[in-house]
Amino acid sequence: MKDKIMITRSEVLRANLRSYLDAVQMSDTQIVVQRNGKPVAVIVNYDAWQKLQQQVAGQEKNDESK
Repeated sequence: MKDKIMITRSEVLRANLRSYLDAVQMSDTQIVVQRNGKPVAVIVNYDAWQKLQQQVAGQEKNDESK
């Protein structure tokens, strides 16, 4: 399944945080948070974040071995 990406303003996120967290937790939804029309953060579920961290750590090890 392809990740769903939602874009929202920080004010909207603040007013609807529970709904956004439910969407992230229950699916592969990623939320891009904007402030003043510019992206400032991304919310992903914890499992996706752990996978990203492992990929970064693996890439850093590859870079060090070169």
